[in-house]
Amino acid sequence: MFLDSQGRQRLWHGINIVNKGAPFHPSLDVFAPGQSVTDEDIKVLLSMGASVVRLGIMMGGMFPDGPVLNESYLEYSMRVVGKLHDNGIDTLIDLHQDVLSKKVCGEGTPDWMLNVSSLHAMPLPRPASYSTVEVDPATGYPKSCEPSGVLKSIGWSEWYTTDQCGKAFAQLYALNSPMSKAFEAYWRAVALKFKGHPGVIGYELLNEPWVGDHVGSPSLLLESGRAEQGLLKDYMQRMHDVIRAVDEDALILYAPAEINNRLMRRVGYERGFLPGAGMAYHVYCVVGTDGPGPTTPTQEKLCHYNDKSQMKQRQEDLARLGTAGFVTEFGAVDPVATGLAEMSFVLEHFESMEPPSSWAFWDFSEIQRRGTEEKAAYIRTLARPYPRAIAGTLRSYTFDASSALFQMTFAPSSNGSMLTEVYLGKEHHYRSGFIVSMSPKGALIVQTTSFGVTLQSSGEAFGGQEVTVTVVSANMSSWSGAIFV
Repeated sequence: MFLDSQGRQRLWHGINIVNKGAPFHPSLDVFAPGQSVTDEDIKVLLSMGASVVRLGIMMGGMFPDGPVLNESYLEYSMRVVGKLHDNGIDTLIDLHQDVLSKKVCGEGTPDWMLNVSSLHAMPLPRPASYSTVEVDPATGYPKSCEPSGVLKSIGWSEWYTTDQCGKAFAQLYALNSPMSKAFEAYWRAVALKFKGHPGVIGYELLNEPWVGDHVGSPSLLLESGRAEQGLLKDYMQRMHDVIRAVDEDALILYAPAEINNRLMRRVGYERGFLPGAGMAYHVYCVVGTDGPGPTTPTQEKLCHYNDKSQMKQRQEDLARLGTAGFVTEFGAVDPVATGLAEMSFVLEHFESMEPPSSWAFWDFSEIQRRGTEEKAAYIRTLARPYPRAIAGTLRSYTFDASSALFQMTFAPSSNGSMLTEVYLGKEHHYRSGFIVSMSPKGALIVQTTSFGVTLQSSGEAFGGQEVTVTVVSANMSSWSGAIFV
């Protein structure tokens, strides 16, 4: 588990805010001119129980035209982090990319960082497809990035499997390459800017890293964990060391190779890798993502198998690595019945993992661009009660959205001054009030708050003893020994 400065175990529920295009900061459709975050945005985030935002601080915003840092972009990002922190929401800084560059049908790096001719790679989209893509000579961008060929069904992710993408990542991972140096400069600047900021919980070293040159070395694709034993591991180590040279205390998250994420395979990192760092990973179904979710019984069975297998494998990986995990992306489905059911299935399984996982939904713009009813459906699904800070040792917790039954079991710390904080989503699940009960009776002092309740050990006699806390709607029949709120 992650620990805070008081030694409490921490869980975060939250959301991604990532703007992949210029100006690379939260868009003015969502964030008002002259403001970093609007008050209305804060209300939405708090209403869904968000305690963290995974914020994309983008390479294109940092170094738009060359290796000279854009200080104003970094300062704007600081304002966003500050506004979130002022309202009790932490930030996880994300170096975001997907397929690395517009020149290979992706995004993430400015044009000056990649010279496609220097890759000596097959033309797009080979070998993913043997059709040809014409390149605009004025921009260097492919004129069409529509998926084609046998991998068309996986959508834009097809472009990861092209020779140009693989060799571009190999260039990023290579020691002392211009792109590698730019990424080192990015993390040095970010760490210097945010060192010690109370609103920043940590840094994610690279979103969805690809394996590298899979055409030159097919084993990177074919062997489970192979990618994390070579150049990708070296990249993570190097960026970790850049940050640690500036900031000895920040939380750092590394990620598995994207192919191992998608195929539910074991990661190749081993115990002792980047001591003190955690692992970020994603959970997406192979069908229905970027759409309505699984829409047939067969697709639903496939998704449930996919989701459960991936979470089981990551739980095993984390136990082997001896570190904590954070699901930094999931969801990406429409707020229709099938999409919301897929979200709920995954959320329930995050809670049943050992230990339960922190998570961030993809993404805030999906909520903001929707109409009132669809927005409310997203928020209600995400606003699940959870213990966000545990003064003691969490054993388990569950929430049944249909009955609003929340239950958690933990061993409270004997330090009675520390508080356990439980978010309840009162406006969504307990509009008529709620009832708190516990076993054994009298073990905890319960206080209501704007976000839910705090729990405090009532004395040394209960320190270290397991306590089960139950919360139900006040509409239900009374419970013996319950506290009515």
